[in-house]
Amino acid sequence: MAENFGIETLAEPEVNASSAENNSSAILLFKDNNETFLFTSDAGVPALAGAVEVANRIGVDLSTAKGLQVPHHGSKHNVGPAILNLIVGPKKAAEQTTKTAIVSAPKKGEPRHPSKKVINAFIRRGAKVCPTQGKTVCFRGSDTPPRAGWVEAVALPFSNQVEE
Repeated sequence: MAENFGIETLAEPEVNASSAENNSSAILLFKDNNETFLFTSDAGVPALAGAVEVANRIGVDLSTAKGLQVPHHGSKHNVGPAILNLIVGPKKAAEQTTKTAIVSAPKKGEPRHPSKKVINAFIRRGAKVCPTQGKTVCFRGSDTPPRAGWVEAVALPFSNQVEE
């Protein structure tokens, strides 16, 4: 299936698309000075919507997090455009990076994890998406020395061909 930056084919998942177990995942917002990171575990739309509701009640906009974890290894059953608009932010008119998203995925997880539709949806909303794909990935500042046994995170490209 073809996509481009202006055409998103990621659909809203069915109400029961993610399991009760996944929807009981802990969702955490980590704050350190002005930096925030949203950990989503294996949460699906119902759990993510609940987190947005609680965050809104206490005056926190989850979409302002500079870093976040892509839910459930990048499964298209756990996110849709509406919830991504709330936790990542609205779609951008052009590709621009405003945050980093980490997708924990097994080395041989393709084609299911991460879903190219999900990766593209995050990129459209300003996220640079970096997969683990079976590697020990290190994010570090320019003044931090390299760490033995760790590799630099490399962002996934936008895909013009996505799964059905």
